[in-house]
Amino acid sequence: MRTKKQKYKKKFSKISLTKFFLLTILFLVVAQVILSNSLATSGAKLKTLDEKARQLELENQRLSSEIAQKVSLTDILAKAEEKGFIKNPEVVTLSKDESIALKH
Repeated sequence: MRTKKQKYKKKFSKISLTKFFLLTILFLVVAQVILSNSLATSGAKLKTLDEKARQLELENQRLSSEIAQKVSLTDILAKAEEKGFIKNPEVVTLSKDESIALKH
């Protein structure tokens, strides 16, 4: 026959094992909730960053196009004409034999 002490130990061991499993399950549930919340928050941040990156790419394309337009020859020619410069159709070349200093 078992003594009262042995019966108490067996009953106590069943109770503590049950408590251990319940606490473990509770811990895992809480950890799952925390991780799920963290992932949801990270997803929202990632979406915001992706949208900002897309906006910056569009602005970069717009600025690149604007720079290309500003340095184009037609734009430079138009600005020169606005400031009073004219295109000289006559091209003058100097030969090596002639010296400008000797003519004067």
